[in-house]
Amino acid sequence: DRTVSSPNPGVAKQIIASAIVSISALSFGLMQGWNSPMTSKLQSENSPVGPMSQHEIANLFSFPAYFALFVGISMIYVTNRFGRKPAMIVSSILCAIGFLIIAFAISQPWLFFGKALSNLAGGGIGGPQMYISETVHPSIRGILMSACTMQINVGILLAYILGKIMNFQLFNIVLSAVPAIFTILMFWLPETPYFLVGRSKYVGAKKSLLWFRGGDINLAEQELEVIKNLLQPNEKGEITILQEMAQPATKVALIVSAVGYILQTLSGIHSVINYAG
Repeated sequence: DRTVSSPNPGVAKQIIASAIVSISALSFGLMQGWNSPMTSKLQSENSPVGPMSQHEIANLFSFPAYFALFVGISMIYVTNRFGRKPAMIVSSILCAIGFLIIAFAISQPWLFFGKALSNLAGGGIGGPQMYISETVHPSIRGILMSACTMQINVGILLAYILGKIMNFQLFNIVLSAVPAIFTILMFWLPETPYFLVGRSKYVGAKKSLLWFRGGDINLAEQELEVIKNLLQPNEKGEITILQEMAQPATKVALIVSAVGYILQTLSGIHSVINYAG
């Protein structure tokens, strides 16, 4: 029997799913806030890798940024090839391993290696917002997507607080627990219907929609048809990156994003975050 459609059935599951995926954004915030409280600990005589100079600290902060450039590009491929859910899980597992390596590092090379791995939290930051945008009802989509941005700020603040009251090892073990918990919870959530339709897995897409829409068959079938129509051009042939970049909407989005990020960077935000302590 078909259930009666309501404006937004399954809202509880959508909120819970959004809260779970936003933990990935929290990990990113913790990773960003790591630098400030750890600076004094790494420069002290009790540093697990020996006292580090200001130059070595600066290299530790900047090195992962170059690593993240390649990670971000690779995450695009993983997300589109294997799915939003696997991409976020892999990113979080490696992030957790990175924090554990930092916690038990006995030399600077291990510290740099762990820092690079933990930076994978940043490589997958687009995953949570993409997941929410493809699963949540439009009536609450904007609010729940903004929660990811809030979680980044919460993560930075938590890192500042915990980094001041915990020792180096305990702090990094606690940070590794966050992506680990996220990984476990993500196995409970379904893949997004958009990705499944794009892979012609219509049965799986319908099951995903039924989960997110509280079992409302009418609404699930309606949204499935909408998604099929939106992704229909891809069935005739894959759109290349160059073709996508030639679209006016893509150009505008890229320009707005690039200008916004450049202005944010030039404002000195990274200097404040890295050396606030």
